[in-house]
Amino acid sequence: MPLTSEDRWEINDLYARYAFGWDDGDGEGFAAVFTPDGVFHRPEDPPLVGREEIAAFVSQRTEIQPGIRHFTTNVVVAGEGMQARGTGYVIALRIDSDDVRLRAVGRYHDQLRKLDVGWLIADRRLELWLPRKFWDAPIKLDPSGSM
Repeated sequence: MPLTSEDRWEINDLYARYAFGWDDGDGEGFAAVFTPDGVFHRPEDPPLVGREEIAAFVSQRTEIQPGIRHFTTNVVVAGEGMQARGTGYVIALRIDSDDVRLRAVGRYHDQLRKLDVGWLIADRRLELWLPRKFWDAPIKLDPSGSM
């Protein structure tokens, strides 16, 4: 059976809970959007496997770099029954009292699975388009309003 409107809504909510979990430093909440055996593939780093590793990563990362805000757009899903594929663009900013920094730009490639608790990420592959040398690059803000 094709995905229902409710399935699509739940999957979009899943993408939002992922972003808020990370941004709020809620490692357990963040990990809860993955299946218990879920995998998060990050470029140039070993994959994170299982909720325990995923939760620890986000908790640690948020302590090191607070102020991260993820924006996921243009989410597209396709699937049937209890399996789906999802993709969406991601922009991550780091915001503090002095400036805004561009942290990452890329795309998520996901395998999604519906369990008793709802839709979860079974496998997420992060494709980054911003070269590492530009990670955390400041975005120039001009309070005078001139460009």
